[in-house]
Amino acid sequence: MIRFRQSYAKTLLNDCPGQLAKDLAEGRHASRAMTLGTVVDQLVFGRARYHVIQAKYKSGSRKGEPVSSWTPDAKEEQESLGPDRVAVFARDVPRLESAAARVRTELLERGIDLDDAETVSQEAVTWLGRDNTPCEGTPDIVLRSKGETIDLKYGEECDPRAIKRMIWSMCWDVQGAAYQEAYAFHGGTHRIARASDSCFVMVTLTPFNLSIGRERLDHARSIWNKCVRDDEWPWWPDCDVDPPEFEVQRWMAQAGDRK
Repeated sequence: MIRFRQSYAKTLLNDCPGQLAKDLAEGRHASRAMTLGTVVDQLVFGRARYHVIQAKYKSGSRKGEPVSSWTPDAKEEQESLGPDRVAVFARDVPRLESAAARVRTELLERGIDLDDAETVSQEAVTWLGRDNTPCEGTPDIVLRSKGETIDLKYGEECDPRAIKRMIWSMCWDVQGAAYQEAYAFHGGTHRIARASDSCFVMVTLTPFNLSIGRERLDHARSIWNKCVRDDEWPWWPDCDVDPPEFEVQRWMAQAGDRK
């Protein structure tokens, strides 16, 4: 049985089923930002499995120093690890360790103790969605007594106005809705713990935000279920297109200047 993961929603809603099928068949290639975020997650939750690249420069002014780019030796070393283990350069480790320590401190200041027996961290969970879709996921933090789920996001941008846009474009509202559903938290709360190298902020999704997330989750799963049932994963169809609405509005607003 192939279970639906909330991360699939981003591809199904923003891209197309064909791309998701390709990703599932070939594996998704993690970006540098995703890799660094994975390392911070591992450090925060005490499950560090990352590999520090040992390759060194063979010539030039930095001969003998650890590499800080994907040289052939570094790539070969990374590929030998297998797909489930991430690799980082030695230069990145201190700041990632510092960021992880800050996250734990900031969470504790907000009453979230990751070492508390009542706090569930990175628990793999399976459930049936409200549309009976078999699902699985791994929320970062679950506070059962409060009906609260929290997901840690590591990245440069900590401005809540930018995070609000990212919640939509990255489908983090869908993720929150899925995790709330997984634990049957009716009227519960989902929060984003956003960390960078220098700052930390907690953003709480409003009930309205979560309700839209549930609608988008249902829509993504309807696409998924149809593809699974029909065993068809279509790419983009041929179509007609208009210019982007915001560009048309700007063009019309400048009409007087062109006369």
